[in-house]
Amino acid sequence: MNKILSFLPEKLMKDKKLLIIIAVGAVAIILLLLSEITGGGDKKADTDTCTEVSETDIKSYSEDIEKRLTELISSIDGAGKTCVMVTLECGTEQVYAENLDSENTLSKTNDNETDIKNSVEREYIIIDAGKGENGLILKILQPEVRGVAVVCEGAGAAQVRKDVTEAISAVLGISSARISVSKMAH
Repeated sequence: MNKILSFLPEKLMKDKKLLIIIAVGAVAIILLLLSEITGGGDKKADTDTCTEVSETDIKSYSEDIEKRLTELISSIDGAGKTCVMVTLECGTEQVYAENLDSENTLSKTNDNETDIKNSVEREYIIIDAGKGENGLILKILQPEVRGVAVVCEGAGAAQVRKDVTEAISAVLGISSARISVSKMAH
């Protein structure tokens, strides 16, 4: 092993082409490693920013619903001071544009039997958005409301609880089983 290591510097000094090839290879490997280190960090930062923006949007959406429901419920006769909490299903959902190719095949056998085969092929529409290719978004669906909890001063009265539950159910399109109305402690 020592013979090989001592022979290598002598060979490199005599053959300039081999020395240049090894030097270029070493520089290329170093550049690749550096690009992986710096490039990977940028991608992570972009992902983190998208996640933060998405979570911020969801929180803002939830707070907006709570504020509007608080105003609505407070205006119901007998409800009084009101506090509302809304819980949502997981985040927003994006619906992408896609091309659909469908094919129906009709075949008949000797026994007068008909066989119909349907095949559908889906392909998402991709656009170049400057930062890379992305799917074409048709619409963004907000998260669904999982449940609503309301605490109000007038919830001791059955009619107020009923009115509050019906108002929330009508506004959000959720069943009364997902709505809780309780009396506020004094």
